[in-house]
Amino acid sequence: MAAALQKGMQEADALAAQFQADQADVGELYSTGSQRVNSNSVFNDIMLTNVQRLFLDGSLEGNGRTLSSDERTAIKNKEWKLWTDKQGNYIVPFYFDPKFPQSARERVRKAIQDFTDWTCIRFTETRLSDRSYDHRIRVSDTGKGCFSYVGLVDSVSSQDLSLDVVQCTDEVWEIQHEFMHALGFWHEQQRGDRDDYVYVDRGNCLQSHFAFSVNYGKLGPNHPFIDDEWLDLGDSYDYNSVMQYDGNFCQITSQPVISYANDRKKAVVPNAKRLSSLDVIQINKKYQCHRIDKKYLNLGMCGPGASAHKKYFIQGHKCDGIKDCEDGKDERDCIRQDADYNL
Repeated sequence: MAAALQKGMQEADALAAQFQADQADVGELYSTGSQRVNSNSVFNDIMLTNVQRLFLDGSLEGNGRTLSSDERTAIKNKEWKLWTDKQGNYIVPFYFDPKFPQSARERVRKAIQDFTDWTCIRFTETRLSDRSYDHRIRVSDTGKGCFSYVGLVDSVSSQDLSLDVVQCTDEVWEIQHEFMHALGFWHEQQRGDRDDYVYVDRGNCLQSHFAFSVNYGKLGPNHPFIDDEWLDLGDSYDYNSVMQYDGNFCQITSQPVISYANDRKKAVVPNAKRLSSLDVIQINKKYQCHRIDKKYLNLGMCGPGASAHKKYFIQGHKCDGIKDCEDGKDERDCIRQDADYNL
């Protein structure tokens, strides 16, 4: 098995060397999808290396060639990784492109502070000249919209996270959406069990081929390459996740593109202004933050009869002015001021 896994890693390295384009070309050709907005603005959303793209659309197979289980595992482990430093801490180094405006930098710093407050992830700002990290995120306005890679990409030492200053830095959730991609999260509507919760009308969306297939396509449980990690984490579908698209986005007709499974005329419209409690819970589970401190899974219980996605709330969300519980239990008996989520 060890020999087979080593062969798989060698295959991954060979494929990376063969297909990896420079970031400018990848950004132009293979950034995909569109963000959660109620306008005609297009937000490029998921950044893929050539290897990732070919892996996802099945192009690495065919003509008599089939990837073995070990090869798939090796490629996934190389191209989609969790962020850790050499000591095993969950440090995510980032730096701002010199042209990124100072005012927008402050908005980014404020938005990602939530990760520090509620998870064990530490986004660590570095200088452009700092070469002490093997991998970093470069925050910039590339002029091509808003997008990020999904997780740490081993084949890219300085991976782009693009934030269009005009279109996606005026709301906390917009910034947090891209940083959650960078932590390794896909879109909520890509869950393998999504059909139990939402109806996706693929034919009612203005689309480009690969962008559409990625951002609205299910990534489990039957996807041949990407496991259904939502199922592994065991959390409910989260209609209010910052990773959930607005159901009215990219529609051709007056009918929603994403609606509730039991009401196809009603669009799913997320109302979270910041990371939802389930977003935080999933991050802490994915990175096993409870191993560092049990406080990261210190949850409050919503009232009886609450919907599955509003069953719990993290203690850091109590009395922040946003109801995580349907009955508002998390906003009762408050003795401190509501949090400010305006940028």
